[in-house]
Amino acid sequence: MKNIVGAILVITLLALLPVAMLRNHNVVHAATGCTDATLTGNYGFTENVGFLATSPRTFVPAARLGLITFSSGTGSFSISLTTSVNGDISNSQDSCTYTVNSNCTGSITFTSGIDSGEFYAISIVSGGTEVLAMRTDHGPTITATMKKQ
Repeated sequence: MKNIVGAILVITLLALLPVAMLRNHNVVHAATGCTDATLTGNYGFTENVGFLATSPRTFVPAARLGLITFSSGTGSFSISLTTSVNGDISNSQDSCTYTVNSNCTGSITFTSGIDSGEFYAISIVSGGTEVLAMRTDHGPTITATMKKQ
């Protein structure tokens, strides 16, 4: 009899375990409510360029960092950046346009400067205090992280 009661108790506990696990489960929802105005002010950024081909069999390390200034939700921003290609440092300025979707994704287009014609996909996180980006046109794979100052 004790074995039957023990077996029933174990089966009952095992049956209730998934319900208990679901009760404490945190549900993740996509962010909503973003607009172009979500991005305003200054953001510091770093880009991981990785390696650039300087000839068919020669690759050199490259990286960029700088400051982005979003123009109060107008869909445009300016960028000042420092680039290192195999240790050679250069500075440049670019202008860009951007769009933000309500689900906090979007895109960036470089419209002037040395990077004119580059396109990036973006994801806005942490309530607009951080932006993740990845280059999406034909060119080197580049990822970037922007953080609000």
